[in-house]
Amino acid sequence: MADGVFEIRCGKAGPVFVLDENGNDSFDGSDRICRTDELRRVGFCYSEPLSSEEVKSCLRGLGVNLAVPLARGKSLSVLSELSEILDFIRYGKLSEKRLGEVAGRALTCAKKVGVDFDEKLAARIATEGSVDLMEAELALAERLSASPSFPDLFGFESRLAEARKHAKDAGVDFDEEKVLRILRVGYSRSHEAAKNRAELLAGKIPNGFDLEDYTMASSELDEVLDSVRMAAVKAGAGFSEEWASKLRVRVQKNVYEGIAQMLSAAVENIETVYDKNSFFMQKGGAGLDFISGAVTCAKESASRGGFDFDEERFEKLAQALCEAVYEMEKRLTEMYSLRPGSRFYLEVDFFPRARMWARIAGITYDEAWEEEIRERAADAEEGSEGK
Repeated sequence: MADGVFEIRCGKAGPVFVLDENGNDSFDGSDRICRTDELRRVGFCYSEPLSSEEVKSCLRGLGVNLAVPLARGKSLSVLSELSEILDFIRYGKLSEKRLGEVAGRALTCAKKVGVDFDEKLAARIATEGSVDLMEAELALAERLSASPSFPDLFGFESRLAEARKHAKDAGVDFDEEKVLRILRVGYSRSHEAAKNRAELLAGKIPNGFDLEDYTMASSELDEVLDSVRMAAVKAGAGFSEEWASKLRVRVQKNVYEGIAQMLSAAVENIETVYDKNSFFMQKGGAGLDFISGAVTCAKESASRGGFDFDEERFEKLAQALCEAVYEMEKRLTEMYSLRPGSRFYLEVDFFPRARMWARIAGITYDEAWEEEIRERAADAEEGSEGK
């Protein structure tokens, strides 16, 4: 915090901040006690802080009444340090040896501000902290069980396990009935959430030019179906293999149609697609690998889904895209040839790419066009030299 601002921790109630307006390291009538917002900026300030029940309750939150030394004008810096140490004792889950060491530091600070403190009090504060942590974990588990979501569908289970550990550390009874209620609700709603997620994935048509999105669709659904099955067992509900099988078929049909739509859209929007996917302009046939991979993925989807693969349809889609890329390469070559000094790159880059895509598309390469481009590039270079 900034100079003149002292944080006093209060345990689970959250800290308050003392604004030492006159810089004398003690609280007096001109100073303020405030809360902060999420960005730790000074927010609400209490008009009469030492008369406020909220402030007094907060300053007792760590097992030591810090309101008394604050009101007596004791050192704010020492009180801030003491509250930090008390917070560590309460929530640090310290071993017995470490607790003794930290309690010694707290005792030093407590003496400076006139507060009674000893190891017995430190042990009680640590126990109370374990109870606080247990209650916090139970509350979090309850929230998670009420609205479970992916990827941590059963997150409430781990929170309950942590709550149980804190209860053991505190030596208090653990509310097993509450745990059972949380588990019943959590498993029931996890089952529902997993089924909804599976239906959502099954109805989704992949898009874009990352083939992994298509190839992973099936395995992603299988992972969710595993969660549905697990939640069903825990909730005591049934699992329909017929329903799961129908979803798997639906996913394969959507992958199949998604690839067909992607190839078709690529032809219609070839300039944008070419610009955003560098594999089309790479040497060595990376673009052909992509197109072949897409068709293969569609074929495998048909096989997994148990429906016919329309070979003619996909041959036409692939051919149309290859021809569109070839025409795109020709347009780019023509535009580039108008630049002075373009002849070297035409020979080593542009012409070879155009030839490659003509070969891929099964089109007879236009040698006359290439010669015409060479002449155009030579004219452009001569024109620039004459200026």
